[in-house]
Amino acid sequence: MDKLGDARNQQTFDLPSCDREPIHILRRVQSYGALLALSADWVVVHASENIAEFLGQSATDLIGASADAILEEELTHDIRGHLQLLRSKNSVERVFQRKIAGRPHPVDIAVHTSGLT
Repeated sequence: MDKLGDARNQQTFDLPSCDREPIHILRRVQSYGALLALSADWVVVHASENIAEFLGQSATDLIGASADAILEEELTHDIRGHLQLLRSKNSVERVFQRKIAGRPHPVDIAVHTSGLT
């Protein structure tokens, strides 16, 4: 038996319980992404520690700043437009291949709302 087969035999998964995993409260952002949370009036209320890799400013510096002052006008317009398309509080809209000043490659953005702010 190969090593992978041995590993499979040693682990068992309870697939029905996966939907109860608290992944929404792990307080981590995947390494290839960043988080910028805005209030209803477009003020930054939270930013992931790695946000500087995307926006060139630290999370501490961004808290309390207006999103309009941070993001390019066209990107802000695109995000606002996608917010209008959300059908429910659990909906997510995607903004694909947008340039952010200072980034060599375009990024994809997930837009959604939360009842936390």
